[in-house]
Amino acid sequence: MHLAMPRDYWHVLEPMGKHIERDSLGGYHIDMREKARPYKGPSKDGFPLRNQNNEGLQLLPVTITQMALGHYDCWLEDQDPERKETIRRCADWLVQQHGPCPNKMNGWSYQFDHGRLSIKAPFISAMGQGQGISVLVRAHKIFGDDRYLETAKVALEPFYYPVDQGGVTAYTSDGVAFEEYPSNPFSHILNGFIFALWGVHDYGIYTQDEKTLELAKAGAETLAKMLPRYDVGYWSRYGLFPHPSPNVASPFYHELHIAQLRALYVLYPHEVFQQYADRWERQFGSWPNFVRAVYGKVRFKRWVKSTKKRLAAAGIETDAAADYWSGKATLPTETT
Repeated sequence: MHLAMPRDYWHVLEPMGKHIERDSLGGYHIDMREKARPYKGPSKDGFPLRNQNNEGLQLLPVTITQMALGHYDCWLEDQDPERKETIRRCADWLVQQHGPCPNKMNGWSYQFDHGRLSIKAPFISAMGQGQGISVLVRAHKIFGDDRYLETAKVALEPFYYPVDQGGVTAYTSDGVAFEEYPSNPFSHILNGFIFALWGVHDYGIYTQDEKTLELAKAGAETLAKMLPRYDVGYWSRYGLFPHPSPNVASPFYHELHIAQLRALYVLYPHEVFQQYADRWERQFGSWPNFVRAVYGKVRFKRWVKSTKKRLAAAGIETDAAADYWSGKATLPTETT
């Protein structure tokens, strides 16, 4: 199915990491080495810029972290001093940019609205915090610069607070879930939950901090309980925000889910992780399932575009639109 999937710098093949270690801090859990290749688009200080949600070119924290993690895994193999220096530059940026975010706890701020989740900028992200931590503990392992470990410790704090108190954790009947996007109702984005969990795990395993290790273990147990809810029968879901119809994962994210579950199983061997990785891999190899998923994604995106237009026409602000995105409230039918 790979030939049917468009690839660019932002959507590269991301298989399971090659240098994972269960009981110590090894390579990253997902192979980000493609993010270490030269970027030919717009950049700032050597860092790629992205037009996120059509809000103009921005330097996103996740861009920095994934570039660093890609270079780290390359460096494990080639010991290239230029890669090492790139890792240092990324870690320095993360130290400098971690700070206050209005109405949120301190963190790496994201400066774009997320319309269909009813989130206004700025916000902090469990995925952003987690990947930043994953970079900083590895940078500390290489360089021994205590600023990196100190910032990682501060970046961990939002994981101990609920979303409605400016943190990044959802306290649910299944346990603690780490929220890539701090939405209300919770969106439980699957890939972001796992990336965030790895950040908590990496800090805990590197420092041997028992409280952090217990939080990571609790997150993995929550995900094991929640995972069946991400299955739509023929494919995986991107997240669990209660849209009127499920937000089916794109082929890129479906394949990423498979790799993430296989890597997660190495650290936390819940059988359900292996079972759904196998199930979703079989589904990925089915052409009818692939076509059905792509068609479902196209329909969902059309619905999102139409809903955004109707919300704008009705004068409803992004952060006041959750009931419309979840189907609790209805908008007038779009006219032409």
